[in-house]
Amino acid sequence: MSLITKLQNSWQGPPIVVQYGGREYQLGEGDAQTTISVKDKAVIRRAAMSPSLAFGEAYMDGGIEIEGDLMDVLHGFHASTNVGVGWSKVFQQLSNKLSISVSSAKA
Repeated sequence: MSLITKLQNSWQGPPIVVQYGGREYQLGEGDAQTTISVKDKAVIRRAAMSPSLAFGEAYMDGGIEIEGDLMDVLHGFHASTNVGVGWSKVFQQLSNKLSISVSSAKA
């Protein structure tokens, strides 16, 4: 079973579209307001092997692009705890850091 299929079967977050390999995959139900474009196919392989690093590295290196709300993506991965080992912890940490940064900026 591919990582994308695992995501589709277990996604608990806001609806998101994933563009990968010339196709679009819907995660969750409803109208998606956020799109993840996988620009580098190696991202999927790295995510399967080391999810704790793959997402952040791919985002910073341009291997994936997010159009819409990054928090939708983080929330979805965190809520979908059975997607893969390590995803929940990584996205909780990122979400916490972003929340702290946003709170600090507002103060």
